[in-house]
Amino acid sequence: MRKEIVCKAIADYTADFEDPRLLVIKQFPAGTLDVAMLRAYYNQLGLYKFNPDLVIVDYIGEMKDFPGMPTYESRYRIVRDLRGFAVEEDVCVFTAMQPNRAAREAQKVDGFGSGVIDDENLADAFGQIRPLDACWSINQMQEEKKAEIARIFVIKHRHGKSRFLLHVEYDMKTLKMRQISEANYDRRWKKQRNEVEERNLKDMSDNIDNVTRKGKADNPAKDNEIKDAKTEDEVNKMMFPGEYETPMEPDDGDSSEKDTKDTKGE
Repeated sequence: MRKEIVCKAIADYTADFEDPRLLVIKQFPAGTLDVAMLRAYYNQLGLYKFNPDLVIVDYIGEMKDFPGMPTYESRYRIVRDLRGFAVEEDVCVFTAMQPNRAAREAQKVDGFGSGVIDDENLADAFGQIRPLDACWSINQMQEEKKAEIARIFVIKHRHGKSRFLLHVEYDMKTLKMRQISEANYDRRWKKQRNEVEERNLKDMSDNIDNVTRKGKADNPAKDNEIKDAKTEDEVNKMMFPGEYETPMEPDDGDSSEKDTKDTKGE
């Protein structure tokens, strides 16, 4: 469904262009593409008079690693060579990197992390970020996903401002993103959180009602006794006999006898 939407959008956008070839998608088998192969394919496109302004590699982790080299060093060299290719061809290159396991907790607004995925949360190799001119992390909790909003943190920017947060909304069908104000983000975030809390309260209320109805159905004769109960302990003992125990109080008789024995010993 999304493929048809994207293809139609591209066709409508390029209808008035003399050369409608604004997008070329090339798939390589996983783990076979290296920078040399990418450069060769890019030059091949030039033979057909197609010179893209943007190259998107999806993604670093699916490219061919350098043989006989540790993963962290191989990933660093791949990113470095991709940047070299971009400078050589004067083209912008985008790619993606996977975060590590700690990133799930790090991006939580109400968790113990920083609230965003940072450079320390990159998987496989920390050094991947060093050759990059810019790096952003997309942060989204489950509630944000339902509200179709997200937070983008600028981790690094070689030629501009970095270490700041911006807010976006996106279309679930086309994944098109658009920046929104912080006030708009907060409004949609709070609305979604309130809806979640209301659903949780309703589910809790329904569970209590179900337990109450079950208790009445098991022994209807106790219904009136439950209504006349004065304390929570009495209600629990009537509704759940055998499952609810009242804390035992100390036996005064035993204590007195012990005190008497201690006195005689003295």
